Amino acid sequence: MEALLVDRDQWIIVDLGTTPTGMSAGDKVKLDQKVKRKIRLCLSDSILFNVSWEDTVKALWDKLGTMYQFKSLVNKLLLWKNLYNLRMKDGD
Repeated sequence: MEALLVDRDQWIIVDLGTTPTGMSAGDKVKLDQKVKRKIRLCLSDSILFNVSWEDTVKALWDKLGTMYQFKSLVNKLLLWKNLYNLRMKDGD
């Protein structure tokens, strides 16, 4: 999701949560709503239920980060193990 937003020059609204230089307040609101919709369209219903009340895209992104982005050493090692053991199944 981050790569998609960076590619479309929309990541600044998530990363900073502030008005980019030269953007009016109205344009910021429109961009915020547009990016929120993009993120919500990519979420499953069970995840969307937990973050549906977030007002801004920055708050939405931060909430998703606290829910699913664990930065502990144990989690990083588990992710490396899962990546290392990842194999294609017959027919894929």
